[in-house]
Amino acid sequence: MKVTFISAAACATALLALSPASAQTFSGPRVEGRIGWDGTSISIKDQRDFNGRGNFGGGSHASDFLFGGEVGFDVQSGSLVFGGYAGADLGEVEETFASRGVTFETGRNFTAGARAGLALSPNVLVFGKAGYSNGRLKPLFQPTANRAQFADFSRDRDGIHAGAGVEFAVSPNIYTKLDYTHTRYKTFDIGNDLELRFNRNQAMGAIGFRF
Repeated sequence: MKVTFISAAACATALLALSPASAQTFSGPRVEGRIGWDGTSISIKDQRDFNGRGNFGGGSHASDFLFGGEVGFDVQSGSLVFGGYAGADLGEVEETFASRGVTFETGRNFTAGARAGLALSPNVLVFGKAGYSNGRLKPLFQPTANRAQFADFSRDRDGIHAGAGVEFAVSPNIYTKLDYTHTRYKTFDIGNDLELRFNRNQAMGAIGFRF
């Protein structure tokens, strides 16, 4: 996972070095393909907390590759850049709660949001972003599982995300991008004052085309 991200960074740096020094802009519609690392964190917590002793933890924090795409539109005014985006990612990470007889498997993730950035040069943009996410979390039950706890479980989890990144203009139309995104999804009540928490961390590299 880390190798993919480091390789993407090296590729972006190399492409930037080969790019012309002519003025670039970060305005207009764009589309990109991306690949990277997806890490999930699922835990069960007692809502009564008991001074911090109510966190029952969960399975080991799992991670795997994911890939996807994004479309967006940006407007540049001087060195300031503002824009919106929508994207979709596909990945499959599993995390098991052996004591409860259930494994959770992640699936597709949809995003929509806004970003704002600062052009440090005609070729380099740093930005922050935030928005809405909808991710899929599927429970896989073992014979010992208490299925009644998940009777009302919705596989599609709403959430919010925030992140930051850097974009490199390689040519008037081609760019590369590296970014990190943290997503927190809506918690789920599994009874007996227990709630299931689902978070996701993604580090991605992308290559895109700006029209």
